[in-house]
Amino acid sequence: MKSKTSGSIQKAFKELQRDNVKITLAIVFVVVAAGLALICSHTPVHLPLLALSAVVGGYMAMNIGANDVANNVGPLVGSQAITLGMAILMAALCEVLGAVLAGSEVVQSIKGKIIDPEHIQNTTIFVGMMFSALLSGAIWLHLATAIGAPVSTTHSIVGGVLGAGLVAGGWSCGLAIFGRDRGKLDHLACDGRGDCHGAYGLV
Repeated sequence: MKSKTSGSIQKAFKELQRDNVKITLAIVFVVVAAGLALICSHTPVHLPLLALSAVVGGYMAMNIGANDVANNVGPLVGSQAITLGMAILMAALCEVLGAVLAGSEVVQSIKGKIIDPEHIQNTTIFVGMMFSALLSGAIWLHLATAIGAPVSTTHSIVGGVLGAGLVAGGWSCGLAIFGRDRGKLDHLACDGRGDCHGAYGLV
């Protein structure tokens, strides 16, 4: 009986050690991300906000890795075609190459092709909107991944940006998602109380 209890305690202690290592690596990762953002920054203003955004971006990246990468390499590891270490290395390399080679196009799409930035003249509101979208997308990914729910990282961030844009700039801010064709919403009439008529024309 004592040996079983001792074995359970040792097993729990080892799991706790592994969890501590994971948490430490996560903290180091986001701190390094914030440091690199500050070093590579070309503007000396709003540095605390830049560092905080980098931390949340690192948090988002870890959630993407936990979700998307696991989906991609899971079958390879499960079939024992490659080891877990090789899968992580391959995924990290491909993720970095994708961000470097095609990341700028995605950034431009997220920045200006989901919502119309011209309808948000206040820079502070625009920055806060984008930060809120990033944070909410990261938290949703974390929660969905933790409970094993199917979730799309792309849908999370796009939905976050669109929702925050509609709140910050109103319906007209979301015209970009419809190809910037303002005629699509000409029939959408909203009165002063916020009641909108003809909204079914959006779909």
